[in-house]
Amino acid sequence: MKRSVLVALAFCVVATAGICTLSSCSSSSPSGTDDTVVEADLVLTPATGTIITDVLFDASGSTSRTRALECRWDFDGDGTWDTSWSSDMSFEARFSDGDTITVVVEVRDDDETDQAEAQFILDKRHGHIVSDVQVTGPSATVLGWGDGCVWRPQWSTPAVICETDPTTGADVDTLMPPSQWPSGVAWDGTSLWIVDYLSGERMFEVDPATGDTIRSFPIQYTAYPGGAAWDGEYLYEGICPGNAGTPGSINKYTTDGMLVDTIDPPRGTYRVQGIDHDGVFLWVSVADVDSLFAINPATGDVVTGIHVDDLKWGVAVDDEGMLRVHTYGVGYRMKQIVP
Repeated sequence: MKRSVLVALAFCVVATAGICTLSSCSSSSPSGTDDTVVEADLVLTPATGTIITDVLFDASGSTSRTRALECRWDFDGDGTWDTSWSSDMSFEARFSDGDTITVVVEVRDDDETDQAEAQFILDKRHGHIVSDVQVTGPSATVLGWGDGCVWRPQWSTPAVICETDPTTGADVDTLMPPSQWPSGVAWDGTSLWIVDYLSGERMFEVDPATGDTIRSFPIQYTAYPGGAAWDGEYLYEGICPGNAGTPGSINKYTTDGMLVDTIDPPRGTYRVQGIDHDGVFLWVSVADVDSLFAINPATGDVVTGIHVDDLKWGVAVDDEGMLRVHTYGVGYRMKQIVP
């Protein structure tokens, strides 16, 4: 089926929503001269990525002799327009297929039209291991990504959370958590959220600089927690029953502890042994079957899956849109994988 953009876009219209971080977020920049014709401009940011990379399509640098600019889009360069005319000059979307994809925008004012194109290179090495480093610190369990590093909770007495350099596998710092059994960690951009079922069955918001608890709330305890995730608004807690034949689940909370949804695990009875959110999908680690699954958090439907030999608990989405996982074999290792 023709379409190289995942057009379940949730069309984040940057020009009108006010979330554009670029300096050229106006819909046009007229020169003020009468002889200026329409000139289209298109920038894709970033220009390379994976199927979970959010790409900013930005035609707001286009110019005309008036401010009444509209544009339409051809997402795969096949000469067929995939959208109708719109005054929205910027939005975010993801590519779900293709290799080197040519995007074309046509811009018009009352009198003239012009076109511009740009290319996006999609990394299609699905499941390919990009990097693989030995973990030099404790053999931590689940993991999370935040502030450019990997956070690895360690079940021990006393418990510890390791801040690990993803390029070397070496621990650069440690944090004493407010709990004995940290079984999930998520980063919201400022704080760490740590889930633990032995210390009062709670989710803790923690200052990463000091380890101090900012606040906490009780979790819906049913079994071992199996990771934590943050989607920009809600927190998620994975559930991993002690019995491998018992189905797990994923609980979704507000930051003040209200349970708003319970999501079935991928593939029925699999236990949830690590989760993270990539901006659209939840990634679920199921070490019992050496698999990572991307699921739709609204339905629980599996979108894609990756087999990872010797997978241990935990999955995290890094700043490059890659997956970070623990594996074991000859010692514990941390791998970066193309989703």
